[in-house]
Amino acid sequence: MADYKQQAAKTKELVQAFASERTRENMVQLMQHIETAMVFVPVIAEGMTKEIQEAAKKNGKIELPKGTKVRNRLLVSKQGDTVFPVFTTPEEITNPELQGQFMLMPFIDCAKAATVKDSGVKAIIVNPFTDNVGIVDKLLEACVERREALDKAMKQKQMAEARPVQVTERQFHQLARTQAETLTIPKQFFAGAQAFLDNLDAKKAEVFMDAYKALYVDGIEPPFALDDIRVMVLGITASVTMARVDLPGKNLQDGMCSTLFMTYNTNTQEAHYIAVQKTKEGMEMAAFDANGKRTVIGEAPDEGTELNAVMRFLGIG
Repeated sequence: MADYKQQAAKTKELVQAFASERTRENMVQLMQHIETAMVFVPVIAEGMTKEIQEAAKKNGKIELPKGTKVRNRLLVSKQGDTVFPVFTTPEEITNPELQGQFMLMPFIDCAKAATVKDSGVKAIIVNPFTDNVGIVDKLLEACVERREALDKAMKQKQMAEARPVQVTERQFHQLARTQAETLTIPKQFFAGAQAFLDNLDAKKAEVFMDAYKALYVDGIEPPFALDDIRVMVLGITASVTMARVDLPGKNLQDGMCSTLFMTYNTNTQEAHYIAVQKTKEGMEMAAFDANGKRTVIGEAPDEGTELNAVMRFLGIG
């Protein structure tokens, strides 16, 4: 319970920070925390009686009849949109109609429920009667997809631990980097390009180091440091954001990438993931999609001219 209270206090702190100053940085920090946090959710339990509620007050437990259906309580905003209310603590539930029946749930489960097709939910509202911080459906979808990608990477790691492949340590580094750079990171990026770029701008090289380490088994560490990864996120035009990531170039092997470019256009919602990659044929420039499908663009441009080549390919400038 002490751990939960500390987590709830941190959630409340970040919610209040964004409520008072609605900046991109504050939203990124809130999303990074809340997607692994627990929240209180008002519910409707069919079959709930006064006797059950009174018994719960005495022993702290709610014992519902077998087969009882529990549904989330939704609200309607002043604009007429259906929203999913969540609360950092029970004390935040100041509306009498919502008090008495609530559950402690992982926020990510709330996000999944809110983004189910045809749910009609436009946003999750955190502490609607006090802080009133809204997290819109597109951001929730990106949150869910990012978490699913991380869960998949964790399962892959567990499978690697359960069924060790007989490869040398050098081969393992090659496999791990190739998978991270051409599958894991692209999947996270395409799951929510703007949110990914915001997170990359905030955390820099840590985003890539986390992706690499998620694929490593115990006893083996990536053969490079955080300082070996250089990240730059900038606005190319009023609507296009681009990230350039220079990856460790020492001992580059087939499949590994030396440089990555990720772009997102807020007007067209187009996202691109382009890599300068070492292959058996030499250094090539290629585009990857969310499933790791590779499309060769051509021979890699001369060092120092990659950005211009990417912009020409995208028709920018």
